[in-house]
Amino acid sequence: PSGSFDSATKRLWQAQDERIRAQDKGIRARDERTQADEEEESRMAFEGFRQADFRTMRLPGFEVRMPAIRATVTPKLKELGERVVTPLRKATGLEFYPRVAQHMRRTVNPPEETWVAFSRSPRAYKPFVHMRVAINKDAVKIVCNVDYEAEDLPTFATGLAENAVAISAHLAEHPEITCYNLRDSEGAPLSGAALTPELLTGLAARMDNLKQEHIHWAIHIDKSDPVVKVPTKLVKRAVEGMVALLPIYRLGI
Repeated sequence: PSGSFDSATKRLWQAQDERIRAQDKGIRARDERTQADEEEESRMAFEGFRQADFRTMRLPGFEVRMPAIRATVTPKLKELGERVVTPLRKATGLEFYPRVAQHMRRTVNPPEETWVAFSRSPRAYKPFVHMRVAINKDAVKIVCNVDYEAEDLPTFATGLAENAVAISAHLAEHPEITCYNLRDSEGAPLSGAALTPELLTGLAARMDNLKQEHIHWAIHIDKSDPVVKVPTKLVKRAVEGMVALLPIYRLGI
């Protein structure tokens, strides 16, 4: 096996891209002026994340943290999603639709992290491999995620097994990408530089037996990084991160 994607795989991706664009053409049909107005409103509204937003993710208990997230963090994520989606589509040539996590199943334990997801479906994101911009108490994260119950999981596992060498080579060029499913002796997620083909093949093999474990790849932006509070810079960093994660994302489509 080689360290690059073969021509058959690239042709498959091109065919997938054309199929996805054709399927979503009708869904995306809407008044262009209205869309422009909405995007302009988002540009004016989003002010980046402040340290108070990270403190919100530390609040104790569901009855305190969950209402605070919905009141302050969720609206920002919605606005951020609207700002990211257009440049993300342009940068990747793929259809994405933003959707903010609602955490409706939670009734006792508050989420440690919340996010806006970017999926190829406008109706849902959990059944599919998807991108995220997430926030927790310590950082903003750019994420590629596959839920353990996702329809795309078998396709993702097969794609990872068949392209482990190429993905490992890509990750070696992007050590900022970490894998939460593969950890070092201290429990920290392994960085891209440490993700060998053998480790990736082993991860693909155990995806058939995942229980309550999501496949989770992420790029971290520490809360102390000034970029988190500058909207234009955060949007740019988010899109750049998702482009770096794109070969991983493509494994599942």
